[in-house]
Amino acid sequence: MKEEWGSLGIERALITDRLKLRRFQESDIQWFYDYRSDERVRRYQGSLSGYNRDQAADFVREQMRQTPGIPGFWQQVALELTAEGRLIGDCGIHYLDSMPRQVELGITLVPEYQGRGYAREALTAVLDILLRELGVCRAVAFTDPRNERCMALLERLGMRRETYWAQHVQVEGVWMDDWQYAIWAEEWKNPPGGGD
Repeated sequence: MKEEWGSLGIERALITDRLKLRRFQESDIQWFYDYRSDERVRRYQGSLSGYNRDQAADFVREQMRQTPGIPGFWQQVALELTAEGRLIGDCGIHYLDSMPRQVELGITLVPEYQGRGYAREALTAVLDILLRELGVCRAVAFTDPRNERCMALLERLGMRRETYWAQHVQVEGVWMDDWQYAIWAEEWKNPPGGGD
């Protein structure tokens, strides 16, 4: 069944073998707060102090109301593990206002669910719809150079390491570096070897 997300962004829930990628809902607030306030997660998330519960609730409710696909804004997609019916992470899609038809991606998973292929499964579904169906021409992702698992994930997806950004972003007074990865729609549609 189709679930409407808005006319400009991803317009339906995406179902994979193990996940349902969907809009956030009220029942996600506690789970979202729990993993986004976990130090193991936030060290690579651009927040050293993390969310408090009220901020987490405000964030989830804002995402519930927001029309996806608006240039300059992030659309956060909830990652629900179908077998357990629970939130195990989220995937962010930033529709870039300065570069039409280009997006920035991010992904966050509960630590206990990392290393099981869920992030790859989710990003594959998101890249498929963005690059094959919605006319996005390029997707980029930034990752902390210390986050070796994320870099390996992006490379397994066929994204290319492009640029090292020294002191790219300041988070709560601390400058952090980033690696930038990217993939063009043509590369995603026609991967080396002829298959996905």
